[in-house]
Amino acid sequence: MLAYVVLGEGHRALELGESYYRLGPTERGGAWLWDIDDPKVLNSDVDILDYILRLASKAAWHVGRDDLYELWERRLAMRETKAGTEHEESE
Repeated sequence: MLAYVVLGEGHRALELGESYYRLGPTERGGAWLWDIDDPKVLNSDVDILDYILRLASKAAWHVGRDDLYELWERRLAMRETKAGTEHEESE
């Protein structure tokens, strides 16, 4: 996805992101992934679904798809709300 965004092919990044999102994440834990804002930087222990949500939001913004940008931002907000609730329940 990030390669498509960097190459200016945000629509392809969005297609990949949607496929991943619909399948649902199967990986647990973090991964080594290139930084969304600086692809020269490799980050460790990155939450894969969070990364996909943020990258898809950025791709939608870059291709001027406000409707998809809002969709991905809502998905991200729902995930953050859920994560906050789970954290409160574990305390």
